[in-house]
Amino acid sequence: MNRPQYLYFDDPLKLEFDAEIIETRNLGDGLWGVILDRTYFYPTGGGQAHDTGQLGETRVLDVRRDESSSQVVHVVTRELPLGRVHAKIDHERRLRHMQHHTAQHLLSACFHRLYGLETLSSGIHGYSPATIDLPDTTFSLDQLNAVENMAHEMIFANLEVKTYFVKLDQRQSVPFRRPPKIEGEVRVVEISEFDYSACGATHCLSTGEIGLLKIIKTERQNQKTRIHFVAGIQALAYFQETQGMVTALAEQSSVHFTELPQVFARQEEALKLAQNELVELKAEMLSVEMERLLQKANLRDGHRWVVAAFENRPANDIQMLAKQLRTQAGVVTVLATLQNEKLALLVACADDVDENDAHAGELLKGLLVFVGGRGGGNAQMAQGGGNITAEQYQTLKEIILKNS
Repeated sequence: MNRPQYLYFDDPLKLEFDAEIIETRNLGDGLWGVILDRTYFYPTGGGQAHDTGQLGETRVLDVRRDESSSQVVHVVTRELPLGRVHAKIDHERRLRHMQHHTAQHLLSACFHRLYGLETLSSGIHGYSPATIDLPDTTFSLDQLNAVENMAHEMIFANLEVKTYFVKLDQRQSVPFRRPPKIEGEVRVVEISEFDYSACGATHCLSTGEIGLLKIIKTERQNQKTRIHFVAGIQALAYFQETQGMVTALAEQSSVHFTELPQVFARQEEALKLAQNELVELKAEMLSVEMERLLQKANLRDGHRWVVAAFENRPANDIQMLAKQLRTQAGVVTVLATLQNEKLALLVACADDVDENDAHAGELLKGLLVFVGGRGGGNAQMAQGGGNITAEQYQTLKEIILKNS
């Protein structure tokens, strides 16, 4: 490990510095890679995203580690001349990453101490929730609160966060929460006598700099449990956004925010009642419509043919209508609707209609041929459709009405 180049190891709060541009590389797509003789910029790695900032007047969009040379590549949009340059790292982005990464170590230690769970992987983000992956586990709200409470005890205690290197033969002296996977010298991030982890990222200098943290969601993913959390600046923004939404909802409902659960429960109950009433009313309306269609039915081969074509009628409506019509003796039903250039076509035959006289599936197949649609069914009920133009639908309507 080329320690002297990675100066953020020793001083993560150093955000401005002078350096020499010793090499530039054409990365393609209008991007250039700049190599400095010394840098405090953090390159993407270890689950943490890169820094951004400036080299002179030029914006640094990305920072990468060249694994073959251990050099840090600063990605910019134009070639820079070799020589002296003043560099500046974006402060808020660096702080957000430091807060989230230190909070991740703290949360991982709390999950390990309380429930014996080892963190499998992590994702550190500055402007969205960070994550840690644990073995597949279901947590109660009380268990998650216990983790948060322990973590905040350590935050309020403002424990020192130390970083130092140990050689291979010194590892036994460090009580790592998780044994390091790399060979040779290892950088230790120690939350004073509370957690010891191997890590090469940027961290707060004390737990108090995290400010606060909050677990906002858990989800089971690929036989693991993913914990989403926010910390520091991001946690404050999350609370402000949440409070704003809750306050607005409470004002709209003219209640205190603590009464919102009861308000939503009442609204949900009222909605269910309204939906049930709507279903009953729709059934009544469809019954009236069914009678009207039956009055206009054409008598052919001893059967009553009910045919209708609609514009912008929901497919569910004509499905319900077709099912009602199918209960009527001797009725053959053909219904179509076009909504946003999407055809729905239903054919239904009453139980007493001999399939040799009218077969719903065969009738549907014959009609769909004219518009290239797809569908299927049996002798009593068939449905299909497809994306067609208004002109194709007009042709289909004429065919349906002509053959009814």
